[in-house]
Amino acid sequence: MMQALRRIKRIIALRERRCMVCGDCFRPQQTAVLLCNSCRRQLVQRTGGFCPRCGLPHALESMPLTLCSSCISTPPPWLSLRFYGLYDGLLRRIIIRYKHTPDLTLHPLMGHMLCQALRLRPFSPQEKPDVIVPVPLHPARLHMRGFNQSYLPARPAAVMLTVPLQKNILRRTRYTSAQTGLPKEERRRNLRDAFEADSCVRGRNVLLVDDVMTTGATLEHCAQALYHAGAQQVHAVVAARTPPHAHRQTA
Repeated sequence: MMQALRRIKRIIALRERRCMVCGDCFRPQQTAVLLCNSCRRQLVQRTGGFCPRCGLPHALESMPLTLCSSCISTPPPWLSLRFYGLYDGLLRRIIIRYKHTPDLTLHPLMGHMLCQALRLRPFSPQEKPDVIVPVPLHPARLHMRGFNQSYLPARPAAVMLTVPLQKNILRRTRYTSAQTGLPKEERRRNLRDAFEADSCVRGRNVLLVDDVMTTGATLEHCAQALYHAGAQQVHAVVAARTPPHAHRQTA
């Protein structure tokens, strides 16, 4: 009798799961990411209408991928940015919950979004990364948070691209105040000389991973440190790209 009850419970468990975002029960589709239909509909990937260099969204998603005026006049140090969606709505709530609660059950979803962003725009043979590097935390902040929000989601991307993930190549050499709410120039000043890269990146293509891109200050200083250490190319991928009007709402 007890064995039969256990078998029934296992069958029910296989047929029904809880959404990793809202917690509602649902019957999962054939996917590794457990999202109910409602959350799946809200978590929309941006597939067009943005600058391929910095991710700045154009007026319409149906527009082609064309460089924005800023990247034409003063391009950022990284060569391309891939991202899953805009930092708004459900995606914004997921990242805040993942990063600040923290809710580590969400890191497979974060990893899934990075992989989807990379699948949308595959690298050419000349661009293909030789190594994946997560944006580092200062040891003191890592101790406080307990995990690096850029490292865990980068692992599925490393598996998908068959590229090594190296978390110690890039280091944060000094403690900085939180970037949240700071305007672009203050973010840049806050991060000046805050990163250092190992010379093992010399002559290699690097894929830099972070959770959110806001003004680009963090990616800029990380890319500069990697180039200073001899990197050949630096590309970046993030889960979310903040729209210009929302810079003060970032995680």
